[in-house]
Formats: sequence, C-alpha cells, structure tokens
Amino acid sequence: MTAAAASAPPAVHGEVRLLVDGALTEAASGKRYENIDPATEEVLGHTADGSAEDMDRAIGAARRAFNETSWSTDRDLRKRRIAQLQAALEDEKEALRAEFVAEAGAPARPSR
Repeated sequence: MTAAAASAPPAVHGEVRLLVDGALTEAASGKRYENIDPATEEVLGHTADGSAEDMDRAIGAARRAFNETSWSTDRDLRKRRIAQLQAALEDEKEALRAEFVAEAGAPARPSR
C-alpha cells in the first residue's frame, strides 16, 4: 500500500436518507450536508440534514411500533433483531472504524 493510499480517506458509500417508520426518506427540509474529515477537510460523503420535525417523525414511528406491534412483548423477536444488528456490525467493523476515524479526524489506534 502506498503512503497516499494509506492516508486517503475512505470512500463513503452509505445511505444518505433517513430511515423512519421502515422507509428511507429525505429530510423534511430536503437538505443534505457534507460529512467532512476534520483532519484533511475532504468531503467524505453527504447525509440528510435531519431536523426536529424528522426527529418527531422518528419518535412517533418508534412509539407506534412499541404500542401497536409485538416488539414490546416478543423477547425472541428483539433478541433475533439485536443478534442481526450485532452480526452486521461485526461484518462491517473495519469499514465502520475507518469511517469513524475519518469523521473524527482521530488516529486509528484508539478506535480499537
């Protein structure tokens, strides 16, 4: 690996929309912001610029899911979903680590 490749920010190809009520949506304002590496000032990617309105929509959706589905009472379902999340995070941990380091402008060693 070249020195330039080792220091280059990771290519960020994540989702730019918000996940609210089981659907990917733009921010209510339609705005996005640049995610910038503070160490290099390079743009890593863009993401939806969520607002209080978006937060209210997400909280409302979570409350409905808790009140109107089996999420609050089905421990096996929650256990399976948390295990799925853990597996997905494990599968992507090195890519996530690189992105977090770039977003924070921090050295990689403390992220371990």
